[in-house]
Amino acid sequence: MSNWFDRIIKKPRALGITAIALNLIPTWWTFFFFITIPIILLGVVFLFLKPRTKAVYEVPAGILIFGIGFGLLMSVVSIIEIVQI
Repeated sequence: MSNWFDRIIKKPRALGITAIALNLIPTWWTFFFFITIPIILLGVVFLFLKPRTKAVYEVPAGILIFGIGFGLLMSVVSIIEIVQI
């Protein structure tokens, strides 16, 4: 588990891009924008970070990983709602 997390920490741009992409549809379609907009902003910050020490990235990366999962779930729900309308 730790090795997997360490590999993600060393690639903050990939983490940031994934978080931004998966939270765009829920921001546009649902009322969860108060959760998704901060995740998108944190993803933008991660685009410009250069990893130097692991400790600095552990908490924000954990929040971003949670945001990716939440964004994926909300994207699926949003797409289902869009198709039904």
